[in-house]
Amino acid sequence: MDVPVDPESEDEYDLNVPAISEVMKRNRYVKILSHIHINNNDNIPQDNKDKLFKLRPMIDSLNQMFRESSSGTRELSVDESMIKFKGRNQNGYIMKFSVYQGKNETLENQFENTNLGERIVLQLTKPFWNESRLVFFDNYFTTIPLLEKLRTQQT
Repeated sequence: MDVPVDPESEDEYDLNVPAISEVMKRNRYVKILSHIHINNNDNIPQDNKDKLFKLRPMIDSLNQMFRESSSGTRELSVDESMIKFKGRNQNGYIMKFSVYQGKNETLENQFENTNLGERIVLQLTKPFWNESRLVFFDNYFTTIPLLEKLRTQQT
């Protein structure tokens, strides 16, 4: 990075990765990033509502690799993460992630009559349904219909 990060500063300490910032300046990273293309811009559909269309192949590939690389546990946790994060970090393994695109994001038809919290839990846990998994989430996500749906899926 062009500006050294003070480990005592709460502003950027969690965002700094010394192994990277010591070998590459921020401006070089931005220049490289501006030239990376993950999806062909010519393939963007006219009615595209996926704000992450340009990153979708990478997101889907990461989620597939996470799932294939995990030995898994019976317990799963669904939680939200925001930048800039000042809470406690948890140990664990990401098995699937999703980036919130706002209230107008396209939904799987199966989940179109659910609220945001329910939809997030259902979409992230769907690959693990009928495996007798235990899913943990906080009260932001909790609703009676969600608990009933997970129970019908042996989750």
